[in-house]
Amino acid sequence: MYSSKKMGLYGLVIWLGLIPCGLRAQAGGGDSLSALRAFINISSIYQQLPMQAEIHLQKTTDFVTAGEDTAGAVIRFCFRKEAAYVQYGGLEQLVNDSLMLIVNNDARRMIVQTNNQPVAERVRQYTNLLLPDSSLHKIAQLFRATITEKNKDGITVINLESRAHVYAGSLPVQTISLQYRDNKEPIAIIQTKRSLLPIAADRYQLLVKDSAWNNRLVTAPDGKHFFVRREQVATYRYQKIDHKEEGPMPVQIADRISRDETGKYVPVKAYREFILTQNR
Repeated sequence: MYSSKKMGLYGLVIWLGLIPCGLRAQAGGGDSLSALRAFINISSIYQQLPMQAEIHLQKTTDFVTAGEDTAGAVIRFCFRKEAAYVQYGGLEQLVNDSLMLIVNNDARRMIVQTNNQPVAERVRQYTNLLLPDSSLHKIAQLFRATITEKNKDGITVINLESRAHVYAGSLPVQTISLQYRDNKEPIAIIQTKRSLLPIAADRYQLLVKDSAWNNRLVTAPDGKHFFVRREQVATYRYQKIDHKEEGPMPVQIADRISRDETGKYVPVKAYREFILTQNR
């Protein structure tokens, strides 16, 4: 099944959830604003068409609850004025000015629907997921930012730290570190999210005896509810970024579906075992 959560993967991925909604605070000072401005400028590289990129994603956590908590994937993008292609592991999304096709290779399912937006506008939606509101003032309400001096390897780091904390006096809910070189293209983004995860009383009693969990366990004021502070890290390493338009798109919609004699969309021969659903 195609859940809304999985659909969000296409919106992707280096931009996934990087700006938490609903957090509010006072805007930062001049140094923080300068660092945020640099962060925005570097992030805008994805709006420069054409664009091809390959990114390696690795997720880790200090408290595993599901297999995807420690998953890895290769993400590939190809954005042109007339078409867009995104691959996230076994998932693909293909867009042109008339259609959008989603392919789940693992589940052997496809969904095709009409695309009523120009490709360039849809690409902007993808890229704006990092900064849904690109207003410097709005972003400064959510984050503090610092920028480091260039190191001996020529790498500069911009660190964003959410103004919201997991609980009073604790660590920030989210931090983002953007590493880049002099050409302003990113090398890596390291996103850390922290949250309180409810745990059973017997689990709490077991963990509290282990010094490795010091300062990571929380008891509610009523003394009856227990939590562990969970940390999830997603590291996006950029293997390739270029803006050259060389040759055809790596995959086109016609490589996956075609019309039969009645005008109905059907999988092409190589994908004839896939179930195709057409949405209006």
